[in-house]
Amino acid sequence: MSTTIKNDPLKISQLIPCFKNKAAPKKNQQTIQQAVTANFTKGQLWHLFKIKFRQMTGKKFIESVESINNVSVLFHYFLKDEKFLTHPTVHENLSIPDFSKGLLIIGGYGAGKTVYMKVLEQCFMDLKYMRFKVISTNRVVQKFENCHTSFDRTYFLNQMNLGVNLFDDIGSERLARYFGDVNIMKEIFEVRYMQHKLTYGTVNYKKEVPKDVPAALEGLGENYGSRFYDRIFEMFNIIEFKGKSMRR
Repeated sequence: MSTTIKNDPLKISQLIPCFKNKAAPKKNQQTIQQAVTANFTKGQLWHLFKIKFRQMTGKKFIESVESINNVSVLFHYFLKDEKFLTHPTVHENLSIPDFSKGLLIIGGYGAGKTVYMKVLEQCFMDLKYMRFKVISTNRVVQKFENCHTSFDRTYFLNQMNLGVNLFDDIGSERLARYFGDVNIMKEIFEVRYMQHKLTYGTVNYKKEVPKDVPAALEGLGENYGSRFYDRIFEMFNIIEFKGKSMRR
């Protein structure tokens, strides 16, 4: 990936000066989104991504076959590039690739699932039609347990179902303690499915069967039930990140 941009842009609005992030009538929103992604090139995103990666991690992005593969599938997805549909990291045999679906990123510890998406969260922060929020499932449990009234609980659930969220480390969280054990992530996923909310998530391989994507998905079914397992393939594109841990 290369770019001819000379200055170091810190915001997408600097890369696409023609874009104004203002409210627009619903009938025009799809047209605006198409125009933004058409004008925002992979070269520009790559340039911004490397800047944000270094700012957030204190390290230079190390280019390898695996890291480029893992990043490029995300770029293709967010920029609506049809190369996404046949990308080698996409498990099209499990879930038919579609830009209307969210992302479920599966891989080993330290493969870049969380950090790459957090970097993209920063890249897209000022771009209304691409931005999303990252929150860990364990943090979701903690926030839910801090709800002291029925109003708090309703407000919290409404917040969890606003906009596009990436739930990090799905399946790693414990049951919430709220007048008994509550599988709060199961509740959130059910509501987001019913409301057709675009959702992203990261999942680790099962310890017993590493590098086995179907087993990781079955593990989610064990956590959230067969109904959620069946909905996975409707809600998400299934992506597998490969490579050694970046934390070494």
